[in-house]
This record gives sequence, C-alpha cells and structure tokens, in this order.
Amino acid sequence: MGKAYEKIKRKVRDSVPDKFGLINKNFANYPLARDPRVKFDWRKNSKYRYAQLPGDEDITFYFAISTPTNERRGPDGCDMNVLWALLRQAVMEESTELTFNSHTALLRTIGMRNTGPSRRKLEDALTLWQGIEIEHGRWYFPNSRKRGKVLRPAIVSKRQRGRRLMITLDKDWIEDCKGYTHRMPLPLPMRACEQNIALTVQVSREDFTRSANGHEVLFDRKLRRYCTKIGLFGKHLGKRLASCFLRANRYFIFYQGFLVAKIERGVVQINMTPPKQPPRRRVKLTAKPAKPTPASSPEPTPRAILVLQPQPREPEPQYSEGWATDSTGQRYKIRIYADGRVEDA
Repeated sequence: MGKAYEKIKRKVRDSVPDKFGLINKNFANYPLARDPRVKFDWRKNSKYRYAQLPGDEDITFYFAISTPTNERRGPDGCDMNVLWALLRQAVMEESTELTFNSHTALLRTIGMRNTGPSRRKLEDALTLWQGIEIEHGRWYFPNSRKRGKVLRPAIVSKRQRGRRLMITLDKDWIEDCKGYTHRMPLPLPMRACEQNIALTVQVSREDFTRSANGHEVLFDRKLRRYCTKIGLFGKHLGKRLASCFLRANRYFIFYQGFLVAKIERGVVQINMTPPKQPPRRRVKLTAKPAKPTPASSPEPTPRAILVLQPQPREPEPQYSEGWATDSTGQRYKIRIYADGRVEDA
C-alpha cells in the first residue's frame, strides 16, 4: 500500500492550512530582493558576467557569459517568493524532485492569480533560478569560524509533461533550510522593499527589547544604513520608507501581527507584534482492513484510506410524555425523564 498511502498523505498535507516556511537567516539578515528599477553594474570575464548587489558589495551575482541580456538581472520580490515556495515544498516532501499539477498550482502557493502577466513572471523566475549563481561573502555558519559561501543555481532542471510541471532543486539549497533558520508566514510581500522589511524585522526579534506586555518589541536602526540594506536608494528616504512600512503592515495584519515604525532624526524605531501561526487541522491516517477472501485466491493488499474521526456527541436524554392537571383544572403536557425530572413539554 506504499504508493496509495503516500498519495493520500500528500493530499492531507496539502489540506492543512500551514502557510509558514523555514527561511535561512542569512537571506533575512542580508536580503537579496531589489526593485526592478535598481540598476546593476554588469561586468564580464572569460567565463561569467557578474555584478555586485546594490547596497552590499559582499554579495555578487554570476551568469554564464552566453546568458541573454533580458535574462541577466537580479531577483525581485516575486522571484524570492517563488524560491521560498519551492524550498518549502521540498522540505515538506523531503525530496529534491517536485511535481505540480500545473503552473496555476504553483501560482496559487505564492498568492497570485493565473493571468498572463503572472504566468510570465513565474516563467521568468524559474528561468532566473536556473542560471544565477550567488557568491555570498557574509554567509554565516553557526558554531564555525568559516564565512562566505557560493550558492549554485537553485533549480537544476525544469521540464513539463502536458500540464504537469516537474522541477529538480539543488540539494544544498534544501540543506540551508535546516538548522540556522527562522519560521515565517509565506508568501512574503511581492514588492522588494516591503519584503525586505518583513524579513529583517522578523529575524531581528532576538535582539529586540521586550515591552511590559511581553508581545510588542522595539529596536533602533540608522535611517540611511537601513534603507541601503533593504534596497531603498535616492532622495526623501524618510517619507518613502514610511510608505513602505505602511504597505508592509498589511502583511503582518493578515497574519494577526502588527508593525509600527517611527522615523525621527535619522533613526528608525520599529514596534512589532509577531505574526501568529494558524491552527492545524488534525487528521488521522489509518489503513482499511482487507475483506476476507477464499483460501484459493491471494490475499489483496489493503488500501489506504483517509478517515476523519468526528467529535463524540453527548447522548440525548430519554424521556416519556404524559399529562398533568393544574389547580384550575386545565391539562397540560409534561416530560418525565429517567432520572425523575419533570418538565413542561
């Protein structure tokens, strides 16, 4: 019953409303997403075309020298959400081989509708993660003095059979989702700046100063330095950052959290109530026993079925009906219970 059981187990897993995923803290401390309008300074050598991440010189993107110009770019918010969705699915299935019923199923996991622009964004994101190689000079290994890591393309291969979409991921990316990680609600905001705010704020919770109620937390950051970290450049940084915080707060409110930022004298003060995880629906998997068969026929393999056990109901009290007469001589109907109680019908 191996294949049948795994198939039903997959259906149960998909039905559980768990939208949280594990993200490596290195991607949260040093976000990679940038707005499409941010320009990259592309250079080349004998093998690659490369560019440093705007705002962080220790992170470099590499593409093969034969990569077309329209495919040579840095990841934006949508690209990162596609990556988080693929890694979350791979961790849940404990496999590098992923299969989606269609492109629509993958779009649904990142909160996008099946429209023409959304489909093109998804195709561009899958193409990007097939070709981009990242040299992360600030990569932190817990319990080690080693720093820096080279990340190969996250997607090894992508193929389509009919409507089915089959993707093979690099195992190193899946290993990075274990250990030095933080649990966050997915999908993250689609815009790069709001997504980077959500990442940096949630992963910095260990460094916050907790208030008296034990829920809200507070920390300070320099305005210009923080804007550079989340990929916000140019003039009027205070007003633009305040607008980004307002849009990022929708993400926290959706998951029953809250985010407030105060910008004063070049310092950003953030007050946050962390998001909450939705309750999981408990489902029990049992195997249906096989029916008795004659001794001559081989014993069939029992099927795996899904059994949802209902909550036990309290038994209704038993009673008998009768008639009674009041002081005025009028008759009325009564109920006589087994324990001796008498009530009007």
